[in-house]
Amino acid sequence: MYKLLEKDERICLEILYYFSKHKKQNTIALKEISSDLGYDSRRLINHLEKLVEDIEEYDWHKEIGLVIQNDLLHIEIRDTFAVDFFESEYLLNSVLFKLCMDLYLNTFTNLSEFAQRNFISTSTIYRRVKKLKQILADFDIELHLLAPQYFIGKEYQIRYFFYSLISTAYYYNSEQTNDYISMKRTEIFDRFLQYCPQFPYASEVKLRILLDITVDRIQRGFIVEKESIAFSLTSTLYPYEPLYQFFKPICYENERAIINEATFFHFILNVVNIYSINELTVEQLSEALPTNEKSEKVDAVIMQFTEFFNCPLSNLEHNYIERNLYYIMKRSAIIRGSEHIESLQFNLTTVAEAHPYVSELLYQFFEYLEKELAIVLREDLKLQMFLVFREVIWKIRSPIKICMLSKISSSQQYYLREKLITELKLPIELVSKIDDSTEIVIADYSIQAFYDETIDFYFIPSFPDAEEWLNLIQSIQDNYHALIKLRIDE
Repeated sequence: MYKLLEKDERICLEILYYFSKHKKQNTIALKEISSDLGYDSRRLINHLEKLVEDIEEYDWHKEIGLVIQNDLLHIEIRDTFAVDFFESEYLLNSVLFKLCMDLYLNTFTNLSEFAQRNFISTSTIYRRVKKLKQILADFDIELHLLAPQYFIGKEYQIRYFFYSLISTAYYYNSEQTNDYISMKRTEIFDRFLQYCPQFPYASEVKLRILLDITVDRIQRGFIVEKESIAFSLTSTLYPYEPLYQFFKPICYENERAIINEATFFHFILNVVNIYSINELTVEQLSEALPTNEKSEKVDAVIMQFTEFFNCPLSNLEHNYIERNLYYIMKRSAIIRGSEHIESLQFNLTTVAEAHPYVSELLYQFFEYLEKELAIVLREDLKLQMFLVFREVIWKIRSPIKICMLSKISSSQQYYLREKLITELKLPIELVSKIDDSTEIVIADYSIQAFYDETIDFYFIPSFPDAEEWLNLIQSIQDNYHALIKLRIDE
């Protein structure tokens, strides 16, 4: 929903994202920022001045402090600083978000009244409505401000649009989310958990918002169309029957409505997620997809993946890729508008920055895939596929072998080993002594003179403080990606 924002707001967010990458710098030369972001100095100062005004207007002092002084920018980044927060704030305060919510809540009267209430000109609101219509078109929705029903389109698309909009706006701030969802659906959420205790979202907020929109639309008389039967999934992590029972009282025992709503909600719960390979070890998902859910496109992508990386897949790895790609492509084929889910914190570029060497490989693979299959992959599809393939690429070769030593005692060595396993969260194998297969050694004394230069040695104090430990973790993560790339290249 980033595109709903005005251009100057998007630029301010880009600057804030830049700051998130320079948290340790209290002072940055304007010339350096200008060069890094590609803005001329005058334009940069204008945007920084707007950002300072926004900090004052929206009271963001708990997150960031900015002072422009001569050719320098003084920055104070607070512990609570997060780009997601600012993106949510900008969206919540945007004219188009307010208009969408007025329309959704039936508090809209006409554009002139809305413009007057929000202190903008009529010409401005007409220009922004044109922009909103373009975004809604991506969701296969038409906007008719003079019609009794403002949004014209399939019911599930209207819900998906508002789910995307509201979850982006309220995602970060739980207090504001609670104000939106308010008291109205808490009992619904509690009852949902009774029927479906293992709900699929890592984010409870998103699930609450999806439930709220669903129940609200049903109570207003909008039922998902009968074509929802096309959403039926037979082999899933989350079963259908509990949802059928959950929707019975909500749909007033109307059998057609119960089936349509339960089927669509079941579809959304299962396909909007990307599953970990560990989740698919459960018995009901350990097998390949049933024949009726097989996809030639998915099979073709998997075949190209194994050829490109020259690696056979285990049954579990194959089933993991197959199931996730099937859900991704099924959702992409049926639900329109997913390209607007992207945000500054969650997009292909930022995910790639976290995995520089894996991303380099996957970028090459995506180009290869597009050429071999004569297709064009949307950015949002690449992002989803990135998250799927990343897990398999980590497992393409055996785990990185790390030896951790301590001059204090075996007890301290064991303690640090366990701490490393818990916090590193990478496929590694800890070995008790250095041999020819060891790739990384971590020790609190100098030992590298005795061993091969190909081994990477890391020094760490016997009792590292929080910052020293964090630096070690970061260094190993960076080195890990390089080692994985080296292995694959070999």
